[in-house]
Amino acid sequence: MFAKKNSYKGFLALILAAVLAAGCTPPGPRALLKGKKYIDRGEFAAAVEQLKTATSLLATNAQAWNYYGVALQGAGHPDDAAVAYQTALKLDRDLVEAHFNLGLLCLDVGRNDVAKAEFTTCTVRRNADPLAWLKLGTANLRLGELTSAERCFSTVLSLKQYEPEAYNGLGLARVQRNLPADAAKFFAAALSLRPDYAAALLNLANVNQQYLRDNKAALDNYHAYLALKPRPYNYDEVSAVVVNLEAAEAKAPPVVSLSTPVVPPTPAPVTPAPTPTPAPAVIVATPPVDAPTYTERPAPRPTPAAPQRPPATSCRCTSRTARTTSPPRRTWRARRRWRSTRPGAGCGASSAATACSSCASPATASCCSRPSDRCT
Repeated sequence: MFAKKNSYKGFLALILAAVLAAGCTPPGPRALLKGKKYIDRGEFAAAVEQLKTATSLLATNAQAWNYYGVALQGAGHPDDAAVAYQTALKLDRDLVEAHFNLGLLCLDVGRNDVAKAEFTTCTVRRNADPLAWLKLGTANLRLGELTSAERCFSTVLSLKQYEPEAYNGLGLARVQRNLPADAAKFFAAALSLRPDYAAALLNLANVNQQYLRDNKAALDNYHAYLALKPRPYNYDEVSAVVVNLEAAEAKAPPVVSLSTPVVPPTPAPVTPAPTPTPAPAVIVATPPVDAPTYTERPAPRPTPAAPQRPPATSCRCTSRTARTTSPPRRTWRARRRWRSTRPGAGCGASSAATACSSCASPATASCCSRPSDRCT
């Protein structure tokens, strides 16, 4: 049990000094000292009697109620022990030992959520206590909070490197994560620190049998577990498992070691069958097949080109329509002025002859026969 010793050594020394000075011991402190001695010896029934007297005489002493709870828990009275721890915490909320003992009691009875709260209080008040972190990791592991549990166990190893219980807790977390190979390594690390660690031996045996299918290694771990002193509490149950496993191993077929070379049987010689002599081939003459003949077609005659007409002679006469443009859209005075100044205005017969002087050929004579191509 985790009892507050260092902080109350001065208190107990003061009581003893007062007793020696007075020449007699008060009944309350005397019962408290006797109860603590019985707890150290493991005599919890006798401790309960003495500490019951101490709490009745020292009703406001939180440490007396904490020891009373330890004695009741050891004597097998968890409900009364919980009441004693809670009474101690009512008197002194800073009594870390009462928080820790109440957390242990809750772990034993399966109240893991209350245990987690109590151990969290312990880690807050005593951050460098590896035992408080270890129990907090156990509570988180039972609640299925694997990440928090692994963090707590890692904190324990940072505070106390050679702690086999922390390696065992990490192995249990790996089993729940379905990582049996990693779990076996953590269990083996715990056993390397403490070869007679019963929990790690049993956990490693279960992993080898159920997950890794290594019955030989599992049997070795089971035998080491059964050989522990004192005798494990579940000795008969584990012995039955060992008997069944040995019977299964005896019925299993022998396994050929890979280091032993396996020589295949020599095959019997095979006599080849006689090869038959082939008969002479008979050549049969076949009539030749006439190849198809192709008749060349005569080349097509060239088609004579159609006679091309000579290009029409363009009319070079300057018509009145081509020489003039449309009048601008202006006032009637501007139009009148434009009419008086346009080309060909006022020309006579001589102008018409000049305009059609280029129409010499009969083919183009008709181009100047339109009235609009002549001067008027």
